[in-house]
Amino acid sequence: IAVCITCPVIANLTGSVESIVVLSPYNAQVAEIKEELKKIKLEKVTVTTISKSQGSEWRYVIVSTVISVPSTELEIEHDGAWMSKHVGFVGDPHQINVAITRAKEGLCIIGNQGLLRLSKTWCQLLKHYTRHNAVTDAEKISVLH
Repeated sequence: IAVCITCPVIANLTGSVESIVVLSPYNAQVAEIKEELKKIKLEKVTVTTISKSQGSEWRYVIVSTVISVPSTELEIEHDGAWMSKHVGFVGDPHQINVAITRAKEGLCIIGNQGLLRLSKTWCQLLKHYTRHNAVTDAEKISVLH
């Protein structure tokens, strides 16, 4: 999905592709996204981990939270072990802060809303973005490339 979102951002870009970054918390997903972008000749788009992005800024930031579970597995009452297994350090407030403060002009966060809302920090952030009409479901996104 991160690669599909990157294409329309580039199509509407008034600067260079170097002004876009795709962030992920995990090295394995960074490698996958880089490989997919290379296949469509977009290897100049920066792809890095959230941790490594600290101290840098880009005009446009796409954050892939990676984590997901089927909606049937979302538990109303979840304990620390369940959260650790399914959300892990993606729910760490420091990681979230670093990820969302890298953008100067545009921010796109890709993730499973139901799962992210189980994290206190993500829940507060998603409520804020929802109040500002900045949250949508994946089915409502049309990506053309």
